Formats: sequence, structure tokens, C-alpha cells
Amino acid sequence: MSSSPPLSPLRRLTQPAWLLALLMLTGVAGCWLMIEFASREADARHRRFSVAQMAHEIDMQRDALNMRLADYTVWDAMYDATAQPAVDAAWLRDNLTGSIQRNFDIGLAQLLDADGTPLYTVRDGRIASGADRRELFTAAQWQSLRRSVDRYDPYGSQGYPSTLVRVDGPGGRPRFLLTALQRVVPESRTPERAAPRRYLLFAREFGPALLEQLARNRAVHAMRLGFAAPEPPRVGLRLNDVNGEAIGWLSWSEATPGGGLRAELLPRFAGLFLLLAALAAFILRRARRSERAHRAVTERLARQGATLRELVVGRREDADALPDYLDALVAAIASTLDAPRVSLWRFSADKRELECLAGVDQGPAPLRGARLTVAEHPDYFAALGRSRVLVASQARRDPRLVSLRGYLFPHRIESMLDAAIVLGGREYGVICVEDRRAGRVWHQDEVNFVSSAADVVALVLESGARLEAEGELYRQFYYDRFTGLPNRARLMMQLDEQIAQGEGRPFGCFLIAIEGLASINGLYGREHGDQLIAALGERLERFLQTGEMLARSADNRFCLTLAGRDAAAIERRADELTRAATLPARGEGPATPQPVLRGGLAIYPYDLHDARAARKLVDHAELALQTARAQPGNGWRRFDLSMSDEWLRRQQLAHDLRGAAEAGQLALHYQPYLTPDGRRVAGAEALLRWQHPERGMIPPADFIPLAEETGLIVDVGEWALATACAQAARWRAAGHGGFTVSVNVSLVQLENESFAARTAALLDAHRLPAEALELEVTESLALSHSATIDRNVAALRAQGIRLAIDDFGTGYASFSYLRRFPAEKLKIDRDFLLHVPDNAQAASLVRMIVAMGHALGAKVTGEGVENARQLAFLAEVGCDFAQGFFLSRPLDADAMDRFLDAPWAARAGDETLRQ
Repeated sequence: MSSSPPLSPLRRLTQPAWLLALLMLTGVAGCWLMIEFASREADARHRRFSVAQMAHEIDMQRDALNMRLADYTVWDAMYDATAQPAVDAAWLRDNLTGSIQRNFDIGLAQLLDADGTPLYTVRDGRIASGADRRELFTAAQWQSLRRSVDRYDPYGSQGYPSTLVRVDGPGGRPRFLLTALQRVVPESRTPERAAPRRYLLFAREFGPALLEQLARNRAVHAMRLGFAAPEPPRVGLRLNDVNGEAIGWLSWSEATPGGGLRAELLPRFAGLFLLLAALAAFILRRARRSERAHRAVTERLARQGATLRELVVGRREDADALPDYLDALVAAIASTLDAPRVSLWRFSADKRELECLAGVDQGPAPLRGARLTVAEHPDYFAALGRSRVLVASQARRDPRLVSLRGYLFPHRIESMLDAAIVLGGREYGVICVEDRRAGRVWHQDEVNFVSSAADVVALVLESGARLEAEGELYRQFYYDRFTGLPNRARLMMQLDEQIAQGEGRPFGCFLIAIEGLASINGLYGREHGDQLIAALGERLERFLQTGEMLARSADNRFCLTLAGRDAAAIERRADELTRAATLPARGEGPATPQPVLRGGLAIYPYDLHDARAARKLVDHAELALQTARAQPGNGWRRFDLSMSDEWLRRQQLAHDLRGAAEAGQLALHYQPYLTPDGRRVAGAEALLRWQHPERGMIPPADFIPLAEETGLIVDVGEWALATACAQAARWRAAGHGGFTVSVNVSLVQLENESFAARTAALLDAHRLPAEALELEVTESLALSHSATIDRNVAALRAQGIRLAIDDFGTGYASFSYLRRFPAEKLKIDRDFLLHVPDNAQAASLVRMIVAMGHALGAKVTGEGVENARQLAFLAEVGCDFAQGFFLSRPLDADAMDRFLDAPWAARAGDETLRQ
């Protein structure tokens, strides 16, 4: 075996052992640097502290010297002896003697005049002769020091100044003096202005005695004075004169905490190093062992990955090739895992039997066709049902496999690894890997490999089913289930593709809607409405041209992409489709209505500002459709910018309507209805009015539908109902006892669970009987049947509140629903009275409605009475009430008061009462 080549230094450093050694050395060096840094920082902090404390100690010496000096300078006798042109030398010799050196260690005391000239001197404990005039300061130093003294209060309220002075001693040796200078002042009176100023100086030598005292106080040693900054480790304090200039250095030696820190930490650091070394050796051994294990796992994973790739690439989805593929699969698993026996089994439909479909075994026993049953091996089947993977390193002693021992012992199986094949969420079968070597440990990567092989089998079996399922999922997501046409999601995808790939070529987005589909469903049943939808889809699909698409974009509408050379051609296509889409009704009986179709068209790119916004194109078509809904009959509209303006106007109107009631902009007007002879006012219909502060009077036809669309009708309707009840209570209290107020309610209000209860609460609050209130609904609302509406209607009738159907005769199958909707009053639409009594057909219809209403026990009101002949006709046919401009226009509450209070003859003759 050839030896491995030597490693280069760079490669050697990348080995775990060298990396660990390098890491340890780095850690040791880093720790030592941190210790050294911490020691130096501690030493530096200590030196700064020591210097500060020494400076403080010197300051204390200065303060003590100043206090001694103050005992002499603030003294009446001293002031009297010195504050005159010629000082009293005899007094000074008696009172300022050499005892100051013996008692206070003051080596020099001098009395000086304002110019700094010595007048009296005590030096080294002896009174100097008159000729001793040696001065300590230069003229400049003296002036600076004197000005400093003069700035201080001579009585010491601000303290006293002091300074250090360097003088030449005997033999030229320099001496350092700690000096204090103060002005002599009387103790008990104010100094005289004309008296000459005298200053007394005390000086103490910075000599061995003071140095020893300072060293003792600060617990330092080797203290000495010098002229140069000391070298570490000595600590130094710079000494300055009166002008702040350095005159020398005070230095000393002392123990620093850094050295102690080093001495204390070094043994611990050595112990830590040894511990790290032992830990590194342990980690290195574990790392080498882990590396070998990792290398083995990597090799196994590489083999397993290669096998899985081969199994996936070589899979066969056709049934004929499946047995050969399964044989190859189990052989590949056996080779990869070095297992002597591998087999693939399939569950029976009832999960009570396993049949071997493929297998490989080094022994003589055949595998294909072998069977295992629940009756023979219940423990094994139960274990398979509890988890997807069954791992047994000691299979013969495994309590889960007690019943399987009759299979294990004959085949000499010692350990096994089984993984379930899951197909469509259910167990299809199992891959069984078995080994005859006792105690084989199945590694997690081997468990994962067998599970992945089971997934590959499931993938092969599921491929066909999955393709079919994906197609079904695509159809469900992008196609309408009822018509089979593309849905809105598929439509948006198509529009995006046409915009992206069309290079600006025009095409149309055309929406077609069936109006009144909800009413048709409610009247004839959902099945009839579905038939209309299906028929319309089939009809439109037959008229599609190449490049066009039809989609069902909502419950009652379709959307088409229209092809055309230009906008005019696309508009012609919209006309053709609108005519083609007109459907005959499918239903039973002659009353089947003809549905109304309306459409909205937006053309790309002419009706789109953003060239890539497909959703905006559909929105524009929707705006055009909403505009077309305002037109009678079938028809369509093309989008234009004014529709966007109209949409914005409606949004602003809805915003203003939210606060209209609180702002006092809403009001109720009342249009009375009378008996046909005009003698009795039976009641009045409350009509909502909105006086906008900027737009003026807004017609109800503009804001009532908007309130219903936005849901504001709930709050507005409740306000109208409460206001009408309050007004009816006032009129009844004024003597109009049989007066009834009629209030219009919408489908949105009746869909509110609490509507009946809130209405009853309003009547109780105003102490009104139920017959004082009448609720009017439209025919389309009467056609709408929901559990909530039915409960509200039943509750209202139980309370005695009457219901009236407004605009009767304009909806679908006007008579057929009367048996289902219990109305106490029918209000004939004004269109029926327009041509009576001259038009015989119209007159016959009115007679029929009156007779039908009476037959069903309902009162009948004729709306829109414009002249006396119409009123006479209603009286003739037995109509119960009449309402219209001929009798009275809608009146505000005050005008309604006058109308009610006027005699019937005055009402008929006075036109102002009806305005």
C-alpha cells in the first residue's frame, strides 16, 4: 500500500488537529493579552488615583499652612504694628519669632509691602538682620501672586491662595518651598484706606520631613523631588509655580494592582491552559471518530441518492412494464443497503392480506406470490397500522412481531426495516428490507432511503391518477362548474395574455347580465333561473368567432372578449351578440316573463389609460353595464370617462348621505290618501326628502337606490320610521284618531333579524297602536323569500302591523304570489290609471286588480290620480282609497297639519292646501 503524500503547511493547517492547536494558541494568547491589558488598565487607573490623592495631600498641607498664616494676618495687633509707614519692629520681634519653625515647621516668614519688598524676615528659626532683603519672587511673579491674593477675601471666606516656589539653596542646590501669602487686616474693624498694605508670607520647605510625612500618609515609598518626569513604574506629580509653569516633579514608588493581578491569575491561567489542552485532545478524538462516521454516512447517502435517481429516471408508468420495474427496484435497494432479502408487498382491498409483488433473496425460498394474513400475523398488521415505518433491530424478540415469528425463524430473519407505500392518503403496500445478521442497526439515512423508495413506488402508481387530478383541479379553478365555461379567474388570465401579446391590437371586453334573476328564481324556482343561464351561455357560445372567448364572470352575467379591426367593428359585434342573446323564456304557463338583458362594453386600448391593467378594463365594462341598467329594455352601453365621473359622484353622494340625518338634511313629506269621495283622510305616505347643502334638493330616485346598494338604507330607514311614528303620534294626539302613516321599507331592512322587534319598540315608545303604522314594500321585495324575511313578516303581522304592496302590477306575475305574501293593501301603479277611463283595456285591468284585491281581503289604493274623472272612476269600481296630485302633493309636516284640520269642502276648493 502506498503511503499518503506529506501535507503542505497550508493543508496541514486545515486539518482538525492543527486547527484546534491554532485555536488554542490563539485563545491562550488572547487570554494573556486580555490579562495584560486589564493589568495595565488597573495600573493606569491606580496611578491616576494615586496622583490625585497626592495632589489632595499637598492641598491639605497648603490649607494647613494658610490656616497658620491666617492666625497672624487677621489680627488687630499685627495690623496696628504694620499698617503704617514704619513698621513696629519691636512688636514683630516679640510676636513673630523663630518659634514658628519649631512649632509649625515654617522655615521662612516675611512681612512685605505692596511692591514685594521684605520689611521683616524670620528665616530658619532666626530673625534676620535688617540687611537680609532676599526676595523669593521676581517682580512679575510677585505682581501675579499679589493680584491673586487681592482677589480673595482677606478674611478667608473664599479660602487663601498658595503656591510652590523653587529657590537656590546653599551651594546652588535648588529648594522647593510651599508658600502662603495673605494681606494683613484688622480682626474687628475695616482696614483704613490710607494705610499702606502689608502682606505676610509663610514658606515651608519641601524637604525630607515633608516628603516623609506625605509618604507615610499615602503609604508609598522612595519619594523624592526632581526636575524631570519620572520613568515608569515610578509615579509622578508635576509641581507648578504661581504662573502655572512646571518647576519640578514629585515622584514615588508603590505597589500596583496590575502586578498582583498577574501574580494571582497566572496560576489559574496555567490550569485553564492544561484543562483546554485536555479538552482539545478529547474533542480531537471525538472529531476523528465523528469524521469517520460522517464519511461512512456520506458514502451511504451518495449510494442511496444515486439509486433513487436511477429509480426515478427509470420509472415506468404503463401497467405492462410495472412488474419488471418493481423487480429492478427491490434489487437496487438490496444492493444499496447490502441486505440479503428485500420484498415489495401489496395490501388487499380490505387491508386483511399482504401479497408479495416483487422480491429478491439470497436464499432458495421464492418471494413473488407469497401472502401474509391478519389472521396469522395480527401483531404485525397492527404495528404497520400504527406508523409508516417499522424498525426492528432484534426482530425475533420484538414484542410487536410476536405473531410474525412463524415467518421470521424459517427464513432466518434477525432484523427488519419496513416502510409503507402511501397512495392517495391510504396505505397501498409495504417495502420490507430484512437482514440475517443479528443486531443490525438501521441508521436514519437508511430508514429515509427506504421511505423515499416507497415514495418513488407511490409516484409511479400515482402518475396517471395525478395527471387526471391536476386536470380536474385546473378545471375547477378556471372553469364554471354549471356551464363548463371559463370563470372570472380564467378570463383575467386571458385578458392579461391578450394585452401582453397583442401589441396594441384592439379587442373588446363585453359584459352581459340577466336582470331580475333573483326575482325569477324566487318566483319560479332556482331550476328555472339555471335554465335561463344555461340557455344564454349556449346561445352566446354558438355566436363566438375565432379569437373570441366567453366566460361566466358572475352568477347572472357573462363576459366576452370581442375581436375586431377597430372600435366600430367591435361595437357591431356587441350589437350582434345582444340581438342573438335575446332568449325566449323557459317555463310553464303563459305568465313566464321575458328576461331583460343589458350589457357594458370597454375596448382595449381606447378605454384604458393603463395599457397593462386588465382588471381596470373589466371595471370599465362593469361601469358601462351599470349605466345601461338605467335604460329601459334590452341594450348595452360603451364605457366613457363620464361614467367614471358618475361613479365618483355616487361615491361622494354616499359619503354625504352617511351624515345627512345627523346634519338635519333629511326630512319627511307626507302625501295623504283619501276615500274616493274626498271626504275622509285615511292616512298619508311618508316620503323621504334630502336637502343637500351644496347640491340642493336631491331626488329620492338618486339616493334611495344608492342607500340600498351601500347598506345605508338601514340607518336612513330607521330614522324615517322613527320620525314618521313620532309625527303620527302627534297627529293622533291632535284628534285625528284613525290616522295611519305608511312608510316604505326595503329588502335590506327586512333582511335584518331585529327589524320587527325594533319596529315594535318604536310603536311602544310613541304609544301608537299597530294599526297606526303601515309598511309598504315593492313587488320585487314581495317575491324575495328568505328565512329572515319570512320571520320578520310573520312577526309584524303577529303585532298587527299592516303590509302594503307598492306599485302593484309592474313586476313579474303580479297575482301569482299574492297567496304567498300576506298583504293587507294593494297600491295600483300610476301607469294603470294614466289612460282611464278613456282606454277600455286599462279600465278593465284596474277593475280586475280591485276585484282581485277585495277577493283576497285586501284594501286597494289607486296611485297617481291627476284629475276628477280618474277619481270618479276609482269610486265607480269600488277602489278603497285614492292618492295623487289632484288630491294633494306631498306636504311637509306643517302643511299636513293645515290639510288635516281643514274641512273636506275647503280641501276640495282651496288649491293652496294641496300644494
